[in-house]
Amino acid sequence: MEKSKLNLILTCGDISGIAPEIIIKIFHTTDLFKKFNLKICADEWMFTEYYKLLKFKKIPTGYFEPLGIKEFKFYPGKPSVKTARVSAKSFLKSVELCVYKKYDAMVTLPVSKFAINNSGIKFTGHTEMLGSMLKETPIMIFHSKKFITSLITSHIPIKKVSSSITKEKIINKIKLLNQILKRDFKIKNPKIALLSLNPHSGDNGVMGNEEIEKIIPAMEELKNSGINVSGVFASDGFFGLKKFSEYNLTVGMYHDQILNPFKLLCFDDGVNFTGGLSIVRTSPDHGTAFDIAGKGIAKIESTVSAIRLAAKIANNRRSAEC
Repeated sequence: MEKSKLNLILTCGDISGIAPEIIIKIFHTTDLFKKFNLKICADEWMFTEYYKLLKFKKIPTGYFEPLGIKEFKFYPGKPSVKTARVSAKSFLKSVELCVYKKYDAMVTLPVSKFAINNSGIKFTGHTEMLGSMLKETPIMIFHSKKFITSLITSHIPIKKVSSSITKEKIINKIKLLNQILKRDFKIKNPKIALLSLNPHSGDNGVMGNEEIEKIIPAMEELKNSGINVSGVFASDGFFGLKKFSEYNLTVGMYHDQILNPFKLLCFDDGVNFTGGLSIVRTSPDHGTAFDIAGKGIAKIESTVSAIRLAAKIANNRRSAEC
């Protein structure tokens, strides 16, 4: 591989979803495979059906990092135990290759958690699996041209959110996020906005005490430690007035508080970046879209943004090591 170029690897995602179409379109309609040493962690036969459906030429053999899986019949839009296992193997091999420094970063295409678990593999998500495999503490960060955002809690039921929020968790996560912004995004003194949990920031305890008991004390301690954090902001007014544009990072308390406005404003170019890890991993901020698989209408923008962000972060880390 050329040392002057970054080495990036794409997982194939669930091959019965839109991932193969996205990869084929990116190869034929962008310069990303020329700009980077970009490889696909998959076997060539997995794309054959999509070349026919989409009427694109084959991607040459040299752009694949083979899995060595025996060919089987599958259908676009119809996930199976076999396609789920392909997606899991592609992910696991890509992680291994990044750990051993063959690649500078990985971009994961969408998988079906249900299908993977139904195939007999325990899988709660890319983020959680990476943390377990690497024995590190991952944190979800969502990036777009408009704003960057993150969460104190992640994939948990609403009824468990309040009890999962602690002063210590807020402090630890924001300290980690502050470090990530400096290292991976080259922001010298990050400005961080902290959102409330309750409507109207709890209205002095009328609508909940989490702000008084946990969030504000955490924010004050963070300020005293030198971190540039502001709040606590009620999320409706914060997003309604586009206050996020004044900060390098917006931190919310729970999944839908952040992901609803993020996907509304940034669906086409939104990227999920797993911060806090020794390897770089990004992914497009959308799912498998089985309902449109093979129809030629899948958009590539989010995956293109994910590839570019992975390259940017990998390059920032590389330059920091020099």
